[in-house]
Amino acid sequence: MAARRQWTEGRELIRQRHDNGAPGKKTVLELSDLLDAVVLSLHHAAVLDLGAELDLVVTLVMHGGCGRREFAPFSDVDLMILYHTAESSQLNAYSRRMVQDINDVGLKVGSSLRTPREACTMATNDPQVFSSLTESRYIGGNIDLFTNYLARLQRISQKRYSGLTDGIIAARARERDQYGETVYLLRPNIKRSPGALRDIHLIRWLGFVRFGETDIDQLVRNRALTAQDAEQLHAANEFLLRLRCDLHFHGGRTQDGLGRNEQVRLAKKMGYSGSDSILPVESMMQDYFRLTSRTRYLSGQFSEASQSRTTLTQSMLAPLMTRQVDGVFRMGPTRIGVDPQRRGEVVGDIRQILRLMQLAVLHNKTIEQETWLAIREAMSAETVPFSQDDARQFWALLTNPKRLAEVLQMLHEMHVLEKIIPDFGHTRGMLQFNEYHHYTVDEHSLRAVRICAGLEENPSIAGKIYRGLRDKQVLHLALLLHDLGKGQTEDHCEVGLRIAVRICERLGIGGKEAENVAFLVHNHLMMSHIAFHRDLSDESMVAEFAANVGSVGLLSMLFLLTWADISAVAPDMMTPWKEELLTGLFLNAHDQLTGMALRETSGRHSHSLFDRIAECADPDDPETASWLRETARNLPWNYCSEHEPQLVAGRLLELRRADPDQVLAFVNPVASTGQHELSIGKRERIRSGIFYKVTGMLASQGLRVRAAEIKPLGSSLLWYWYRFEDGDFANVPESRLDEIRARAHAIATGADEEPPRFRTLWNDRITPAVKLSLPEIRVEIDNQTVDNATIIDVFAYNRLGLLYTISRKIFLLGLDVRFARISTWGHQVLDVFYVTDSQGRKIRERLRLNTIRQELAAEVEAFLGEHKSDG
Repeated sequence: MAARRQWTEGRELIRQRHDNGAPGKKTVLELSDLLDAVVLSLHHAAVLDLGAELDLVVTLVMHGGCGRREFAPFSDVDLMILYHTAESSQLNAYSRRMVQDINDVGLKVGSSLRTPREACTMATNDPQVFSSLTESRYIGGNIDLFTNYLARLQRISQKRYSGLTDGIIAARARERDQYGETVYLLRPNIKRSPGALRDIHLIRWLGFVRFGETDIDQLVRNRALTAQDAEQLHAANEFLLRLRCDLHFHGGRTQDGLGRNEQVRLAKKMGYSGSDSILPVESMMQDYFRLTSRTRYLSGQFSEASQSRTTLTQSMLAPLMTRQVDGVFRMGPTRIGVDPQRRGEVVGDIRQILRLMQLAVLHNKTIEQETWLAIREAMSAETVPFSQDDARQFWALLTNPKRLAEVLQMLHEMHVLEKIIPDFGHTRGMLQFNEYHHYTVDEHSLRAVRICAGLEENPSIAGKIYRGLRDKQVLHLALLLHDLGKGQTEDHCEVGLRIAVRICERLGIGGKEAENVAFLVHNHLMMSHIAFHRDLSDESMVAEFAANVGSVGLLSMLFLLTWADISAVAPDMMTPWKEELLTGLFLNAHDQLTGMALRETSGRHSHSLFDRIAECADPDDPETASWLRETARNLPWNYCSEHEPQLVAGRLLELRRADPDQVLAFVNPVASTGQHELSIGKRERIRSGIFYKVTGMLASQGLRVRAAEIKPLGSSLLWYWYRFEDGDFANVPESRLDEIRARAHAIATGADEEPPRFRTLWNDRITPAVKLSLPEIRVEIDNQTVDNATIIDVFAYNRLGLLYTISRKIFLLGLDVRFARISTWGHQVLDVFYVTDSQGRKIRERLRLNTIRQELAAEVEAFLGEHKSDG
């Protein structure tokens, strides 16, 4: 078929020009022109076969992306066939033939056969249909029919202005929410995510409703956009179209998701270079976020202006509904702005801008568009005066959590925030190229403030602490600053410390407040590291942590900062398990500093809980009660707090009465975490390797071990404890839990010596993006933190069976594991093991410590090396 050859050969030539660096706009224009030529050739052939009079009664109309001449390589064809005579068998035959012929070319067509009246009626009833038809373009047939149709559509848009405007904006808002609520999502959809192509289209659609015109440059002539706005929109459109065309060409199909592997590939193809601190892909994505954040802002402003178009009556009443504030600001029913006569002197004055924000919050008003635009333009200057009055105003703003996050977001969008905190501009759109961060550095910091301020209404212990906090502004500033050291070769905590000191000086903050801000920024990772990677039942370690923090007030702020920081990484990052560990460390450290008051009122794991376990003994048997109390203290830190005292006491007593060779094994769900718990109790006098064998069994079942401990309970009693997640089942069937318990029991009794076999998982492959973000394999020895064990930290790329490989090697090295905790962040893992020698002693010989480190590192490297070919 000639048309098919014309399309495939023409598209291949266009692809070659694209690969040689042709602009994105040029590529989609050429594809659109090629598509027009193919469709017209099919039209002429159909007319020739079915009757020449068809050319007078039908009109071929491209709409949507085809209509605006932005056809991507594998997009669908949006074609409408208009007619004005009565529907006939000849017309239907023509329509069917066109659809069939276009499909035969290898294109997917969305075709409709309508009269102008039918098309316009559908458009008024469906905002998405209307949006697509605003981009209508004539390509063949009866030109008068097209002209009449377009005029009808323009008249309807003016007549039904409000309903169409609201419908278009609402439909786009739903689409944004579906594809991510923020521009700064790290795996965006370049067509539908916030700030992407659809937001440029939104301006065009609303432009048609307001002015009967979709062209961006024509909207500038109508003074709906500035020339600078148009320049920014054209730049964003070009960048996004080039990305989209490449995604289509490379995938050989419609593909608009900009995943991590595609980001790496495109950054290389587009010639981005990195530095010691910035990867090429991070540089490219910073451009993406810079452009899309601007587009998102412009579309928001254009939408607001479209919805607020005043009627004559509203214009007449406006003076009566507006009042002056401070002789500078104008406050209306819903908006606040600057008096036009004073605008020039106000929009470049940071103190006045902050006063405007304060009034907007106080009276629940939005900033009017003219004022917003003027501020943004004034802040584009390279230098903006900043005084101590400005600093005091900003410091006062940080004290009130009400709408604080919203105000900071607006200040950031208007480029005011970086004039107050210059280092904030460095992180604008900065990508953190790893598997667990979902947002850019600046968005993450602003989200952390939003989450923290939201604790004002939170019933959790974090909410209670936040509401009682006196120096909220210290915490809010620390949250803004905590990650500003990223993007440098040096540790971002060290860089952040210097930034914090400098910003405190700039804001005129001194004394204890400045010290606390600096401490929080410098140590913002300390609490999460201890909570997730260390044994919280070690009182001496917790006491040292509490001493390093030094005060209850600073401890409370560090706890809240850590809570908000983790929660702002990704929507589901603060899991109940992490919340439990973090809260537990806070409560333990609080006890070290002040006693038991907060712990008692929180109902958490406390000495009174051990007493309640002891009370489960026979009242006439004080010796058993004492044994229960002391033995319960040796159980894993959170085991007693998660179970009823009667259950804990019953299991301990059952273990105490068991025969020497008897093994007890239990599997329980852990409430509200989606995790399960395996506990094994037995008597053991020699090293049996149960820990690594059970670890291997769990992994072979597809279970992810999140934490594990081995606890000596006295008189050769041992308690093995594992917390795991099941990747195969959301609701784990009882039969599977019974199988896990039975296998663990058999391993512990020596009846099951079968080595584990690990499944190969598709998602375990090392993709280009994963390869780029793989952590360095490191084994570190910590012999300082605790007195009774040596801590081994293993940093590596996570693979199914890695934990088994490490724990088995530890056993073969003659070491006993008494505590382990596993933290997985995307593809990265940190496995922590507290180990002793076979006599239960800390390893102190330097030569043996070096041997342990080297042999473990070699084992991990060998294991991971075997799997690299999977990619």
